[in-house]
Amino acid sequence: MSGGDSLPLRERGFISDTATAALVAADGTIDWYCPGRFDAPATCFRLLDPVGGAIRVGPAKPSMPQVGTQSYRGDTNLLQTVMGDVEVLDFMPREGSAATPPGRIVRVVTARRGPVDVVVDVVPGHAFKPARNVHTFATGIAFDGTVVRAGVPFDGRRATATLQAGERMVVTVDDEHHEPLTVDAALDLADRTATGWHQHLSALTYDGPYAAAVRRSLLVLKGLSHHDTGAVVAAPTTSLPERLGGERNWDYRFAWVRDASLAIDAAYEAGLHEEGERFVSWLQRIFDGAEFPLRPVYDVEGEPIRDAEQELRLGGWRRSQPVRIGNDASTHLQLDFYADVVAVLHTEQFRRRSSSVHQLWAPLCQMADWLCDAWRQPDRGIWEIRSEPRHLVSSKLACHDTLARMTELALARNPLDMGSVAWRESAAEILAWVERYGLAADGGLRQDDGPEDEPDASLLMSVWRGPWPPDHEIPQRTVERVLARLSDGLYLHRYPPSSDDGLPPGEGVFIPASFWAVKALARLGRWEEAHERMEHLVGFSRPLGLLPEEADPRTGDFLGNLPQAFSHLALVDAALALEHGPR
Repeated sequence: MSGGDSLPLRERGFISDTATAALVAADGTIDWYCPGRFDAPATCFRLLDPVGGAIRVGPAKPSMPQVGTQSYRGDTNLLQTVMGDVEVLDFMPREGSAATPPGRIVRVVTARRGPVDVVVDVVPGHAFKPARNVHTFATGIAFDGTVVRAGVPFDGRRATATLQAGERMVVTVDDEHHEPLTVDAALDLADRTATGWHQHLSALTYDGPYAAAVRRSLLVLKGLSHHDTGAVVAAPTTSLPERLGGERNWDYRFAWVRDASLAIDAAYEAGLHEEGERFVSWLQRIFDGAEFPLRPVYDVEGEPIRDAEQELRLGGWRRSQPVRIGNDASTHLQLDFYADVVAVLHTEQFRRRSSSVHQLWAPLCQMADWLCDAWRQPDRGIWEIRSEPRHLVSSKLACHDTLARMTELALARNPLDMGSVAWRESAAEILAWVERYGLAADGGLRQDDGPEDEPDASLLMSVWRGPWPPDHEIPQRTVERVLARLSDGLYLHRYPPSSDDGLPPGEGVFIPASFWAVKALARLGRWEEAHERMEHLVGFSRPLGLLPEEADPRTGDFLGNLPQAFSHLALVDAALALEHGPR
């Protein structure tokens, strides 16, 4: 069995039932799977260890191609892997808004020509360790609560079947409470699951450039959204490195308030409103009785991540150490994400006349009151720096945007509202601070108020989140200095390598920031440059249309956790910005 780091990271497809997810390598190996819930301990984790748990289905003969080609079945999250004469259709059953039942993987194997020998190879794993209680039965193998059924006997941990041309078999990965599936039942379940994904996109109103990439990104974002709570996890994986051999390896199987808000906003803007109510319920759970500051990241239920980061004794993706579970960013002071929450509610209120603002108004007012003083504090910001907190210009601008939008919401509720006066005054103070301490020598924005006159990529947001019109010299010069200092070809780095973020230097280019450059250029009317970058980035995601967090700009190899919600929502945002210009 291969899988794991023997194949490039991009040679994997993503499947989900909106409760959890799995990755399937192009050789038919499921090498990442957390049963039942996105942040559950992994059963298949060969992705992070050469002898980790894994389940492979593919040709038995070494003469047959062992690494195949992958594609999605239309606008769904049903994944097809073709290895010579063997085709495997992988999916996690989902009908409409719920998993049916949650956490199950169905693998329909078809002989394209025959006869052909198909092997089902299992390395039992449980909770990031080898499974202890392993036993075979007539048509499957069970280990520590997981059951793999193949419909044919296992010899040890392997089963082999001979299929004639056109013949099918079904392999399932689930638990002892599930019933075996016949081929007909599995195909019917595949059709119903495909219908569920099609229904999700049925309300899509976007028909602008890069429409296929937008649809795929929205399917990924849906696959990363929990069907009960509406929370959007940042990624389904942990510890895939931002630099090979480095220690920038983080657990992203949680819901960042920032990412979740932006993902919902991107879906709204594209015409998909399905997740709104559940997402507001998730926000209500976070806000209910909360003291400020809020945590920047929670689990899918809206509960704080209680356990500190832990390091597992696993080999790591291509020996990148450590392998972590948990994320200490949950304890950071980050001042920027409040702007993203308010932006979603602002959009709802003024475009759809939603009641979400009313539901959350009391805690939103408490948040704004707190922010009137809190903006003066140094924070760790969008980059979650592990060095000492700093006065980050992008965080100050985000606080300004939060208070400005809260003022608009208050006056829309009551034109005589006097409670928002303090918010408006604080917003003016923040702007004065930015224009005094946050400008570089050339008049563009810089990263912080320190002695270095460097930008960071989050300053591109000043084009759409700042108080200045696009033709003002501050956003104009900011875009110029960010692109000049941080571009690596048509990609963008987060910040200069000389920036101290508390970790050893060195990482890939940051895919979301690369899309921010597209959006910023489009907002400035620089359409040709924007399309050039967008074409490159969309091409980079092929063949499956999945995006990681980072990439090696020299080789195009994926880096960081996969697929990354932040990257996909940034793609949708960039496409929406391009919709308003020449094609």
